[in-house]
Amino acid sequence: MFIVIEEEDSEKVAFKLRNDCPGIIFRAYQDGSNPVNGALVKYGSVVPWSWEFPNKRKEILLDFCATDDDRFFSTGQKFKYGEVNQAQRVIQPEHLKNQLEGSFSLVTMEGGSRVLTIVSPAADLQNVEKSHARKLLEEHGGDGSSSEQKEKPVFNLNLEVNLTGLGVSVISQIRNRQTKRKERKEIAYLFLRGLQFKMLDSDENTITQLRLKQLDLDNNTSYDTSFPVTLTPSKPNELAPDSRNYFLDVLICQKKNSDVKIENSHNLSFRFVTLKQFNCY
Repeated sequence: MFIVIEEEDSEKVAFKLRNDCPGIIFRAYQDGSNPVNGALVKYGSVVPWSWEFPNKRKEILLDFCATDDDRFFSTGQKFKYGEVNQAQRVIQPEHLKNQLEGSFSLVTMEGGSRVLTIVSPAADLQNVEKSHARKLLEEHGGDGSSSEQKEKPVFNLNLEVNLTGLGVSVISQIRNRQTKRKERKEIAYLFLRGLQFKMLDSDENTITQLRLKQLDLDNNTSYDTSFPVTLTPSKPNELAPDSRNYFLDVLICQKKNSDVKIENSHNLSFRFVTLKQFNCY
């Protein structure tokens, strides 16, 4: 087994930030994190965004700065990726009222990414060639109206692990009854077949599933043991690789709203196993 770690393609990230406010730079950071470590977004640029604390509240704070100044100002207003095509008025800091007057935020779906854009009406006047801000202004007008585009779920994490088989051998020193000497010997062997683990986390819910197709446990503590096979499925044919049956199937679903988890459901199923006796001669 090997693990490959690759840098994510910036064009395929789940979240992005866009600045369509002329003369303004904003700094974005997650609620509860240090603003100094925030992402700087200049006018006309689009940058990828990731959560510094994925297990905490997913809300963004923005600090605004004029391009000819080095001071950032914040109003404490929070922004979310949860609502697509829902325009929200941006509260202007006292020192930047002229630059941010009439600006609003908007989350749009672009490919597989959600893009949080800060739009200023001035962008349409100063940069007609770059029609992205103009298009948003025409569709939403900065008045909080929205289109009827259906919101698509965004997956923060999609993890899947499949193991065809996994064997664990326990070795210890036991005394040979014939030679009276201690020898290194396998005392137990555990074999897992068809082990699957899946975890899917989105803005709507978190789903975790663990499946095990078959489990075998061999007991080798003694040369003349009467039960070399301690645990095995009673009907192994029902647990074939292409069947839908599993020895163990655990499913945990946690539904969430924008802030807290509101419902937990658990599903646990077992298939019965029996002890099979084998005679040793």
